[in-house]
Parts: sequence; C-alpha cells; structure tokens
Amino acid sequence: MSMRKVILSSATLAIALWLAPGAGAADPIKIGIVGPNTGPADTTGLTVTATWKLVADEYNGKGGIAIDGEQRLIELLPADSQSKPSTGVSAAQRLLTRDQVDILVGDTLHSDVTLAIMELATAFPDTLFYAPLPVSSTISDKIRDEPEKYGNVWKWDADTEAYATSIADFMTSDAAAESRHFENKTYAIVAEQTNYSSTIAESVKEALAGTSWELLTSEGAPVGSTDYYSQITKIKSLDPDVVISIMTAANSGLAYIKQSREQAVEYEDIGVYYPGLPPFMKGVGSDGNGLIFFTGTFDTKSERGREFADLMVANDIPPSGDAVLGYCSATVMFDAVARAGSLDAAKIGDALLETDDDTCANYQRIVFDPKRHSPLLGPDHAFMPGAQLYADGKEFFIFYPERAATGKLDELP
Repeated sequence: MSMRKVILSSATLAIALWLAPGAGAADPIKIGIVGPNTGPADTTGLTVTATWKLVADEYNGKGGIAIDGEQRLIELLPADSQSKPSTGVSAAQRLLTRDQVDILVGDTLHSDVTLAIMELATAFPDTLFYAPLPVSSTISDKIRDEPEKYGNVWKWDADTEAYATSIADFMTSDAAAESRHFENKTYAIVAEQTNYSSTIAESVKEALAGTSWELLTSEGAPVGSTDYYSQITKIKSLDPDVVISIMTAANSGLAYIKQSREQAVEYEDIGVYYPGLPPFMKGVGSDGNGLIFFTGTFDTKSERGREFADLMVANDIPPSGDAVLGYCSATVMFDAVARAGSLDAAKIGDALLETDDDTCANYQRIVFDPKRHSPLLGPDHAFMPGAQLYADGKEFFIFYPERAATGKLDELP
C-alpha cells in the first residue's frame, strides 16, 4: 500500500469514528498538520502524517480525549507545505482561519518552514503551535528570547547541538580513529541550503573547533539538488579524511553518494538524516556499504525496536526513523492534551512541562526545557544515535555516542 493510501485510509478511519453512532454530538478536536506531503521531502511528510493519524486513531478507538469534562474525538486536517516556507505559511493560515483548528502542528520536518509558521503565533495566542521533527536551535532560541511572542510554540525534537555532539564524539573517539585511520584529521561539509542544514553544520564546526580536526571547506547546494559533481570534485582535490553531508531529501542523498563513488573518493562519508530514509536505503545498493549516518533511527534488533517495527508493518507504514519520531512526537502531544483536559495553549504548555517520556523506540527521554520549549539534551535526555549501513542498504546497526546514556560506541566492522 502506498503512503498516500495509508494517510487516506487513516483519515477515513478517523472520520468514521467521529461519525460513529453513540460517539456523541461533541465537536471534534481539530488538529491541523502542515508538512512536505509533495516535493523533495515528501517521504518524511507522508510518514509523519501517517503516524500522527495512527496515534489519533488509537485515542479515538478509546473514545477520544476529555476536554473540559466532555469526551471529544480527534480530527486531523493535513496540509502540504511542499518544503517551501511561503507555502507552509499559507497552509497554516488556512487551517487557523478557515478551519479554525484547535492545535497547529507544523512543519513536520523543515526548520525553515517552522520558523516562518511560528510568526503566526502572536495572532493566535490561545492556540498551541507544535513542531514534531524540526531540530534547528534557531527555533528554540527565538522562543527563549521572545517568550511573549512565541510562548505558545513548542518543538518536540532535539536541538541542533545533539547532532554536533554525536558526530564529534564519533570523529574523536579512539575506536573510530583506530578502525577508520583518520591520519590527517581533516574534514569537509556538503549541506543543502536550509536553516536545518546550516545550523547543524555550524554546530559541528563549533564542536570540533577545540580538537585536532581541521575544516577544509564547506559546500552548499539547493534543497532537492541531484547534481554534486562540482562539490565532489573540489572536495576530492583537498583530500579530506571525512566528508559530512547534510540533506533532507532521499534523492539528494542518493545522487551525492553515487556520484562520490563514481569519482572513486577515498574519504569517509558521514551522512546526516537522509541515509535513514527508506527510499535511500532501497536505492543505494552497494554504494552505501559502510556509510556512517546520524538521524533519529532505531535498532530493530532491540526488543523495543522490534515491537515498534511490528506496529508500523501492521498499519502499513514503512518502519523508519521518521516513523519513530512522528509516532513519539504525537504520543507526547496527545498525552499532554489529555492531562491538561483543555485545548488552551497555556494549559497544554503546563502539561508539556510536566512531561517525562522515555517510551520512544529510539530510547531518547523527552523532558522539556521551560525556557526553550524543546527537549533537554545530554546523556540522560535527548541525544542523536548513529548507525552504519551494510548489506547493500538492506540493514544497519546502531551505535551510540560515548556521552549517551544508552552505551558506548560499538566496535565497528
């Protein structure tokens, strides 16, 4: 079943439950969800929306959520941002004004789109704005610096620094140095031109600034680009030990990796985000063997990982890191609404501040920073696991940063 059919079937179920006999005449809880359902990052947008609908269906199957003492079912209203800030803002405005949603979720992936959407927050102070997957610390910084303007905005995923800490831990670890032979301690960066990528790139530079590693060059490309020959040629001439590539579109990652292999590069590739996308794993083949990557992935060999993968398969959703993040972010938000017993942004915010959730399949613990409205980072809270592809993109194994609570860097193959 295609992802679009999954979303359609989930939406049909939600509406059927809403209209079911005996469900009561109470208005539904309307949640608008803005994300890239078409365009270069549609895989993520569709996956996250599908997992949110799955969690909503679980609540609806139990009668919904009690709001001000009245049981109400959940109705999700998806809207497409097309990975574009202007389109995302237009979609959010329609949801807020025409559809009068009770909660606005968005963007489901892009930090750039989220930063644009959150400018609407002041005009809707009683409505909760909630971003599931965006990680840019710029979002959290804005909330901290202007609480009167963005006090109703919350971000579920970890900040940019979580990536930087994990990548720096890997590059500077003895295990990596011995097995990968980083002789010159030099690296380069290839990043799509988005706030998400640029903030991660800057955080990595800061994390490595006090080490023996030297940055040789940092190259950019438009989001969705599939031509990296010029960047690869330049980087290859500099002969770095490591290249860190940061992209949100599977096709971009596929193009970059395959073009790198065509040019017979000898550097170590570290990918951020895109290698965990199912279309990338499906298409990369032997070109991906050995690729190190950092994203919100999960270990299917663990008991929790197996259970989550089975749940996704049973609901026709491809198991992936995106599915984990979508499902867990929805679980946290709906739980906060249920505990608040209200749709008022301030009351839901109070409930989010009481959140201490460690049930996610990626083993992160979510506790919100009261000033930044995003998860606390560190060994006992949110961190970014790493993984390595093998078996022609069909499998990967998980390793954790040395400062993560779940364990030390595994022995590399």
